Amino acid sequence: MDRVIHCMFSGGRDSAMACTIAKRVADIKGWGFRLIHIDTGIQLPGVKDYVSQFANWLNAELVVLHAKVDYWVGVKQWGFPSLWRDRWCLEWLKQRPFYEYARDNVKANDVVVMGIRQSESLFRLSTFRKTFYRHCHRKYGVCLNIWLPVLHVDDATLSRLIMKMKIPISPIWQKIGISGECFCMAGTTKNTLVKVIRNYPDFAMYLAKKDIEVQQARRNGKAY
Repeated sequence: MDRVIHCMFSGGRDSAMACTIAKRVADIKGWGFRLIHIDTGIQLPGVKDYVSQFANWLNAELVVLHAKVDYWVGVKQWGFPSLWRDRWCLEWLKQRPFYEYARDNVKANDVVVMGIRQSESLFRLSTFRKTFYRHCHRKYGVCLNIWLPVLHVDDATLSRLIMKMKIPISPIWQKIGISGECFCMAGTTKNTLVKVIRNYPDFAMYLAKKDIEVQQARRNGKAY
């Protein structure tokens, strides 16, 4: 096969729609297709099961990448990440595993697909403007052909397309409204946290216990 589409799949609605579109294109064109999921190590219960279910439904090869540091080790060393600062989680849990994979596996004419939508945030609206573009990352020495098939899709249209294409629905979408694949707390709202506590009490208790460990490590001078 001359070309492969590598579709980044978080387990969320946006990437499910994007990868469904990309897989259909790959099948029509006779290209290869890989579903790429990053196991961040800090996901809600059920994410892994849904990722496997979706891959089977899509009849796609599933490649699972893994975070480069344990999330809680990172928290003890660098503190809890926030939305606008201390975003170490973005690099170590997501960017580094992806770019290392891309460096070794994505060829010059391959395509990388992501489920980014402008309507998700003002940052995405101002940052992502093109559906197709060439992206080069000097640090990792890779240049990639990026395709954002759902960039201009709004929420209502996305919901209709998911139903029309009969894409499997993740229970996490219904309960929490997010993918749940990286619950690193950066940007987590009070409303989302309340939903997690109500729907996943065991996971919420796990977070509370780990936070106690982090605070104890700080008091003992073992953090940072």
